[in-house]
Amino acid sequence: CLDQFRKSDDRKRLGWTLAQLGRVAAITDSFSVSQMYFEECVGLMTRDGQREALATVHLQFGQAAERHKKTRFAARQYSECLRLARAIGDEKLQSKALDLMTEIMFALGEKEMSRDYAALNLEIRMRLSDERGVAGAKFQLGRVATVRGEFAVARDRFVECIEASLAAGKLMNAGTALKHLTFACELAACNPDMTDVIRSFGDPDHFIVRHWDSELLNQIKPLDDTPLVWLRKCLVMSESSPEALRDLLKLNFLTSRMPESEREKWASRA
Repeated sequence: CLDQFRKSDDRKRLGWTLAQLGRVAAITDSFSVSQMYFEECVGLMTRDGQREALATVHLQFGQAAERHKKTRFAARQYSECLRLARAIGDEKLQSKALDLMTEIMFALGEKEMSRDYAALNLEIRMRLSDERGVAGAKFQLGRVATVRGEFAVARDRFVECIEASLAAGKLMNAGTALKHLTFACELAACNPDMTDVIRSFGDPDHFIVRHWDSELLNQIKPLDDTPLVWLRKCLVMSESSPEALRDLLKLNFLTSRMPESEREKWASRA
C-alpha cells in the first residue's frame, strides 16, 4: 500500500496509512519501528499543511511512546498536539491533550504543571457541558491536591468529582473517587491513625492506589462520615446497574461502617 500511495502521490491516504502502521507497530513491534512510521507521517503532513490531521497524529504518536515508557517523548508529542489544537480551535482535541498532559506531568512528579493542565482541561470540559470530562478533571485536581498536602482542597474536588460522575451516570468512576475521598477526608480532619499509615508510605496517592484493601486500614477509626454519605447516594443511583452496585459494595472500608441490615439490603439487590 505504501508504495502504491507513493507512486500515485496520494498523500492523504499515505499519511493516514503511515499513522495506522505507527499505531500497530507500537503494539506489535519496537518503538523504533513505530517512531519511523510516525516521523515520516509527521513530516509529510507538516509539508502539506494538514494541521487538523497532524494534531491527531501527534496525540497518537504520544500514546505510542507512552506504551513503550518513553514518557518525556510522549509529553512533547502531546504538547505539540495541544498547540495545533489551539491553532485550529478544536476544543475537544485540546481537552484530550490536556487530560494526557495532566496525567503525564503527575507521573513525572511535576505537581504544579499537572494542576495547571487539569485546571485548563476543566474550563474546556465545562464549556462543552461534558459532565464525564468535568468529573475526570476534578478527580485529577483532587489527586494533585492530595500529593501537595492540600487535603481540604482534595476533599472538595473529590466530592465535586462524584457529583459530576453521578450526573454523567458514570458510577464506576464514582467508586474510584470515593476511595480517594475517604483518605482526603481523614487527612483533612487530621486523623492521627490515617496520618501515621500514610506517613509510612510517603506518598498518599501511592497508598490509595496500591493499598486500598490493605489490613492497615483496620487500624483506622474514621472521623468523617462524608464518604459514607456519598456512598449511599451512589448506591441509590446504581440500583438499575447490578455491576456498578457490586463494585460499590466492594468498598469494604466504607460498607463496614453501615449497619448490617443496610449492607444485607444492598447485597440482596446486587
